[in-house]
Amino acid sequence: MCFHSPPLAPVQPVPVSAAAFDFDVEKQLLSHASALRQPTSVAVKRELDPRAAKYVQMGMEREAVIMALAIQGDSHSQVVDFCNSYTLLREMGFHPVAVAGCLALCGNDRDRALQLLVA
Repeated sequence: MCFHSPPLAPVQPVPVSAAAFDFDVEKQLLSHASALRQPTSVAVKRELDPRAAKYVQMGMEREAVIMALAIQGDSHSQVVDFCNSYTLLREMGFHPVAVAGCLALCGNDRDRALQLLVA
């Protein structure tokens, strides 16, 4: 048994619209919305305590360090692991509070935290 596809319709030119669209209102709405947008950073802009300053001087992000110390305490290896995973997941576009919560729930396991974030 042999099946043949039906013949294709001839190609016709696509009609071009002559309408002039005015997107000024939409542009104003987007501009206004972006001006009202809240920053996603949860870090507080003030002097760091010496524990946090040590990690920031090591090149870790301030926001990640503050979260890590709040969640992990003074364990150096856990703070470093948390900061590295936190930064990577934030770069993927996840919300800072969600990232911190998932890492806390998963014991700093980046892969498990990622699974929770995308679920």
